Amino acid sequence: MRVMSAHLTDPFLLGELLPGFEYSDREAAAKNIMSGYAWTFWDNEEPIAVMGAVQLHDKCVSVWSVMAKDIKKHPMFLHKNMLKIIDELLGQFDRLQSMVDVGNDVAFKHNLAMGFLYEGTLRKSGYHGQDQVIFGLVRGNDGC
Repeated sequence: MRVMSAHLTDPFLLGELLPGFEYSDREAAAKNIMSGYAWTFWDNEEPIAVMGAVQLHDKCVSVWSVMAKDIKKHPMFLHKNMLKIIDELLGQFDRLQSMVDVGNDVAFKHNLAMGFLYEGTLRKSGYHGQDQVIFGLVRGNDGC
């Protein structure tokens, strides 16, 4: 297993991870993430997850991830490497934040496991007008 760090130049990789990810969603996601950082997690030749960060301003980034359906095969590999990336980002930025669709319990728990704190609900903030919850991780607070 390996992690590759780069700008995400192939937004359609998201489609490989999420076959149900509609073209318009990929296009919108690609537009937002092309200006940021991205890390691809691989199991041999298969991408198992993509994690990225989009800089909102000089002290804050929005962190996102897309994971394959069979992600449970690699929980420690992903957890350990995602924490390294989070530590790297906290060395450069004062705040990391993440938004998750309301009802996505797996992503909610994943953010908590990564050390993010639940901060509230953002009404109608998703691509399709769905409510989302926001998580934050601030350097110097919360044990960081």
